[in-house]
Amino acid sequence: MDLQKEELKADIDGTEIFLNGYVAEHKTYYYETENEQEAHYLVSVLNSDIVDDLIKGMQSRGLWGPRDIHKKVLELPIPKFNLRNPIHGELSGMAKICKAKAEKILPSLTERYTSIGHIRNKVKNELAVEMDRISELVLKMFSEQSPKGILEY
Repeated sequence: MDLQKEELKADIDGTEIFLNGYVAEHKTYYYETENEQEAHYLVSVLNSDIVDDLIKGMQSRGLWGPRDIHKKVLELPIPKFNLRNPIHGELSGMAKICKAKAEKILPSLTERYTSIGHIRNKVKNELAVEMDRISELVLKMFSEQSPKGILEY
């Protein structure tokens, strides 16, 4: 697979600085893979309603409700990507479908709305069918991963 890396640069007080890599701030997490299917699998799992529901009670609260997942998501039974696992493959495919749909509708949404929250809600509504399927798959995967079932988390 040929992954093109974008040249990164920053302008600080009029000085152009070329960046060699990526710096993740304390609320930003970074995972690098050369396997696009693995990346889509993780996007599906991490954006599923199941993961959101499971970490909700552990999140800090802000003015608009729960926020900041930090490392709590890593305590969940997320299995390493396995191309031979049909659930993993379908999760990867669902993320790819969601990405394509979101890319198609985002330009018109950003022309009409300025609120990122409003745009996120519109995208979420457009992806409702796909996200429901992702949640079904993640719940099944977690249930198979944990002999006592996902409710212990």
